[in-house]
Amino acid sequence: QLQSLVYSGMSVYMALDSLAGRTQNRNLTLVIREMRDAAHNGRPISAVMARYPHIFPEHVTATLSGGELGGFLEIALSEIALDYEQRVALYRWVWLPKLIFALSFFAIPLIIPLMPSFYETAMTGKATAFFALYLKRVLFYFPVSLGLFGGVILLSRKFQQPKYRYKRDEWSLKMPPFGTLQRQIALGNFVRMLRRLHHAGVSPTQAWEGAMLTASNVVLRDKLAQSYAIMQKGASLGDAFAQTGLFDNSIEQLIITGEQSGQLGEMLDRAAGFYQQEADNAKKRVQMAMFRMGCIGMMIASGFTACWLAYTYFQGAFHFVDTAFPELNN
Repeated sequence: QLQSLVYSGMSVYMALDSLAGRTQNRNLTLVIREMRDAAHNGRPISAVMARYPHIFPEHVTATLSGGELGGFLEIALSEIALDYEQRVALYRWVWLPKLIFALSFFAIPLIIPLMPSFYETAMTGKATAFFALYLKRVLFYFPVSLGLFGGVILLSRKFQQPKYRYKRDEWSLKMPPFGTLQRQIALGNFVRMLRRLHHAGVSPTQAWEGAMLTASNVVLRDKLAQSYAIMQKGASLGDAFAQTGLFDNSIEQLIITGEQSGQLGEMLDRAAGFYQQEADNAKKRVQMAMFRMGCIGMMIASGFTACWLAYTYFQGAFHFVDTAFPELNN
């Protein structure tokens, strides 16, 4: 909505003032008003966003900052909105692994006491005795299962905090195809911002500084920052690309050719198109992987349930015979 209002010709201040009164989330409304006041006083709104990393990730803030620097704010806002929409579409299958995870925890108090309760009350022949004993044991196991589930959720949320960002991104890069997707998205964000800043007339060194912060993966961002150091010493873009060790040789050759021929902008356009295509292909593989993970998880959970029921059934049956007919033991 912010992109649409700015693109229509409305000032950033007026657009934020309009959105502040229509945003339902109270905390986000407060931040939008702070951004509105910054725009009214001529300060960059990205500086306000940088103070709220829990709401706006670093690469999002950097993308907006690059738009402010290069004078293409509405384009930067469009890319940010598109990135959020694509992430929502990408993880639409994530509900399946989550459902399997939740069912696995809450199936524990329902499965464990089933057969033991049945055989312990079989001699009475009363269904009420079975249900009473079964319910008693379910109520005993349920808080344990609920506690384990809550503990896992708390650990997961704690690991999502910004201070664990580097370790989280480092692990994700080692998990294909998720790591491949993160790599393509991060490098694509970098190349697109570098291209836009170059077209806006920003110097190569300053363009690299603004573009490297848009990489969504912290590990890759650090490698890009290392190449920024050699650019400050006068190295060319081709040398900087090669030193990162992140880009395909074909991309490095495109950049070198662009610098030598004076067509750097066109070569950056080609590189951006390449990474966009690679990211689209990686997204399809990730979606299929998540679907497969959900199916495998369902099979594992179902198999465990079936094996446990079979084990408790036969164990209870043998024990029931020994209890009901003790003379057979002689």
